Amino acid sequence: MEIAAALLALLLITAPQSDLTPPAGLIVQQTYMNKDVILPITLGSKTGQACITSYLGLISQGDASIKTAAASAPNGGITKIHAIDYKNNNLGGIIIMETCTIVYGE
Repeated sequence: MEIAAALLALLLITAPQSDLTPPAGLIVQQTYMNKDVILPITLGSKTGQACITSYLGLISQGDASIKTAAASAPNGGITKIHAIDYKNNNLGGIIIMETCTIVYGE
């Protein structure tokens, strides 16, 4: 039993994370951050989002590219990007992990 608990703790501590990693919550995490923004900015009237999701650190799927996020915006997508944010969500460390790219613009 102690070995199983130690292995679980090691697995949770060493869970893979992106290079845009905010402080992680062991049970639940929901964080937003931005990167490479030159101030002052106007976010724009459109928002698009694209995500990658991982299950148990074993299966990962999705496309969180800026291009996909821009294309997901309504009314023809975003052609002029004003800002980019990143959102990280996780449940139980590695049970479900999600990283999303959020694009703002016109």
